[in-house]
Amino acid sequence: MKTFVAAILVADLMIAGQAAADAIQPNQTAATVKYADVVQLFPNALYPSKHGALTTYDGLHLRGNGFDAVNPAANILLIDGNRALQMCVQDKPTAGCTPGFSVAGITGGTELEVNGIPENFKGFRRIAVATTSGAQGLGTAIPSSAPTVTFSPFGAIWPRVAALIVLVASISLVPIVFRRRVPLSGAPAGTMIRQWQLLLVEPDTNTFSLSRLQLVVWTFVALFAWSYLSIARSVIQMTPTFGDIPGSLAGLLGISVGATVSTLTLNVVKGGKAAGPTSPSFSDFISVGGVVAPDRLQYLLWTVVGAIAYVTLTLSLDPARIQQYIELPTGFLTLSGISAAGYLGARIARSAGPIVSRVTAAPDAETQAVTLTVEGTALSKSGKYLIAYSTNNGYGSAVAITASELQLPIVANVEDQDGSPDLYKKLVIVFKPARGNWFGQQSQKGQFSIINPDGQRADWPF
Repeated sequence: MKTFVAAILVADLMIAGQAAADAIQPNQTAATVKYADVVQLFPNALYPSKHGALTTYDGLHLRGNGFDAVNPAANILLIDGNRALQMCVQDKPTAGCTPGFSVAGITGGTELEVNGIPENFKGFRRIAVATTSGAQGLGTAIPSSAPTVTFSPFGAIWPRVAALIVLVASISLVPIVFRRRVPLSGAPAGTMIRQWQLLLVEPDTNTFSLSRLQLVVWTFVALFAWSYLSIARSVIQMTPTFGDIPGSLAGLLGISVGATVSTLTLNVVKGGKAAGPTSPSFSDFISVGGVVAPDRLQYLLWTVVGAIAYVTLTLSLDPARIQQYIELPTGFLTLSGISAAGYLGARIARSAGPIVSRVTAAPDAETQAVTLTVEGTALSKSGKYLIAYSTNNGYGSAVAITASELQLPIVANVEDQDGSPDLYKKLVIVFKPARGNWFGQQSQKGQFSIINPDGQRADWPF
């Protein structure tokens, strides 16, 4: 009987010893190991997930061959060749297994889903899989072809927040640094604007330029996209990257630069748009001398909507997977070119607008007449002339000089002609005002306005 019991005990010990030899332990360092062939690993970066007090990396997928499809728990995840993670099985506890770590087989045994990788593995890691089936142990080296994954120390929201901070900071920095008020060159004395506004002002007309606005907008968009790509690749994917600007975005910036240069050239060759009010106004982006221009409205909307769409789509890209910028569709570039061409075409087709650079008023108390000498460019001899009188709150409503008040003809010399039989650089207008204190001892400030036949307007104080 004692001999029988002893034989059973010896047999049990032999079986247990053989099972221990066959099982891969995470801390084994035997010379050989049976590896699965991991062909693909995705995503290439994982974010930390909070599970109460525990933080892990979840959702790592591995595709390949040689996985243990019958017993997914037998697949051991090797990280950097010297660390192993093995799933704990409830009814068959394994020494050295990792609590919370799990492996599930999907897609017919050719794909594994791994969850519960501890957060202390954050960083750039090489991954391999060994199986207990027939393996002799784990080596400290893994195949050189083993794919890599980044366990990000940050969540997916942070690259987006950082890129938006760069965008907002860049936009805010310009008006903060260049907030000082300076005189506007070529404008009436005392006209002051912020330094940063000079970036958008056409010097010929002292109005805000739509083509300059588009150039500035797309420059900031390109800066945002570059920041997002560089931060995502460098911080989340841990692949330091100095992002390259895609050809389509560079092409769009080229369209903006071309429109800006063409506008300046047209101002010199053909004459600029109307100056409108004496200081720049945001209405300049959609109007010409007070007249709303559909081509400018379309150009502005296309720029703003396109920029917002590009920023939104860029933010929608997963920081763990982004490899390059969003390429602008060819159709979008084509329509942007057509929009710019329509904008420039309208500038060519539209007559030059009035720009006033000086107004001199000479009242004659004896004749009760006032002589206005108006200097500038594209001043129409057949235009409409208005006077606004100063009040405690600026200028009152502009009142047209009526035909009965005008003393015709309006003097315009041939040598002052400005590209058209009706446009001049200097007009002498004589009229007898029906209102206003023109001839008293106290001079009254006023504002002269000229409206050309096409509706373009320019103002100037006197």
